Amino acid sequence: DAVDGALAYGDKVMLIGKNGSGKSTLFKLILGEEAVDEGRFEWGARVDIGYLAQQEYPDAPKKTVLDYFRSEAGLEEGEARGILAKYLFYGPDVFKSVNLLSGGEWTRLRLALLVLRKPNLLLLDEPTNHLDIASREALEEALETFPGTVLAISHDRYFINRLAGRIWELDNGRITVYLGSFDEYQEKRKQRGSSGENAMAQPASPAAVKAKPVGTTASQGRTNGRGKAADRSRERDTLERSIIQAEERLAALDAAMQEQEAGTDARSLSERWAEREAVQEELDRLYEQWLAAGEEE
Repeated sequence: DAVDGALAYGDKVMLIGKNGSGKSTLFKLILGEEAVDEGRFEWGARVDIGYLAQQEYPDAPKKTVLDYFRSEAGLEEGEARGILAKYLFYGPDVFKSVNLLSGGEWTRLRLALLVLRKPNLLLLDEPTNHLDIASREALEEALETFPGTVLAISHDRYFINRLAGRIWELDNGRITVYLGSFDEYQEKRKQRGSSGENAMAQPASPAAVKAKPVGTTASQGRTNGRGKAADRSRERDTLERSIIQAEERLAALDAAMQEQEAGTDARSLSERWAEREAVQEELDRLYEQWLAAGEEE
């Protein structure tokens, strides 16, 4: 397959595509975890890769957050606690065992270590999953000021809109490059669908008419094409409404958890986290369906 793309220093590129399109495989190839069958990767001088995996488990689960961070970062306690506070680990939170962290807390801790290491190429796999509003803000601000290159797998259109300079859409073994944000990508996809419909609506040539099956006229073919396009448009509209509703539910849960974090109701907060992760999974599924619907246009 003709997967071809170039990353320059300072680029902020978002990699999107349907499930099974090869996004994770591309990351494994970049990281050297899988061998390239054909073609090659060419690296610039002194490339230092930092990778934030979607699912990764601690190698020292019994350590506290503070001890784990200090051992990984090589910092004194005061400096370590100052950095951890920026990633929302305050007071007694730093003494929590790593194996008791929620998915969002573990992501925040890994992100703190990753940014501290200062690589010049960041590979991020769904980095906003499990993050509340404050954590997302910390992530986005860190990436906005990050001087190096970012390549991120994401379905989060708010994250993409804020950071993307380019979007790579991976489909059928090929990368299509779109300049700009997720909204601009969406508009260009719609324009491409509209131009395809217009081409399909052009009068058929005599040769094309002869190729039609018996009983099917050129007019009927155009009508069927317009009907299918209308169905696809309605499907995408329905998905977009569902996405908006899920995003609103996610924002409401984030706001509720921010209020609770100042309190001591750990059980209630844990229940909110579980609810939030369920909504996030639903939102990811909706994003996948939205992208798949766009592929059919």
